[in-house]
Amino acid sequence: MACSWLITYASSWSLILRGLGSGADDAFDAAGSLWIGDDLEHSIFTFTAAQLAAPGPVTGRRVLGVLNGLNNPTGLAFDGAGNLWIANVGGDNVVSFTPAQLEAAQPRAPNVVLASANGSLALPVGLAFDARGHLFVTNIGKPYQAVHEFGPDEKLIQTFGKEDELDFPNGVS
Repeated sequence: MACSWLITYASSWSLILRGLGSGADDAFDAAGSLWIGDDLEHSIFTFTAAQLAAPGPVTGRRVLGVLNGLNNPTGLAFDGAGNLWIANVGGDNVVSFTPAQLEAAQPRAPNVVLASANGSLALPVGLAFDARGHLFVTNIGKPYQAVHEFGPDEKLIQTFGKEDELDFPNGVS
């Protein structure tokens, strides 16, 4: 069910966004466009920098959805190369899309970057990159409610919170 959302950033500006079911997370790309994960619509919407600067309500463009393998996309982050990374909660994985995939007119399959056969990556909800290009993933699924750090080679470096030390770590920045 699409509705309108009022977004206020740091009390400095507000914006009415139309067409979203439930805004789960957001990220800005290098061009200043706002990308929002909609976990009810299983979609990613984008609002260009020009739309954000214009007065009045704006309607986003649905870029990705169920046909692209998304199931409850929540956490969003862009890496240094402009790839969009998505915590795909319903798929228990983290997927990415290259800039070319994001601009293509036809539906495209994501690159499944991180997945878990043993359940250590269950219900990933938040993503963030640091200056070194390391990806941090918050994971709320039992038994591994934790924050995982992955290097640029996508190999696990370390896990923060083991044996339920963290209670529902939702988000990272």
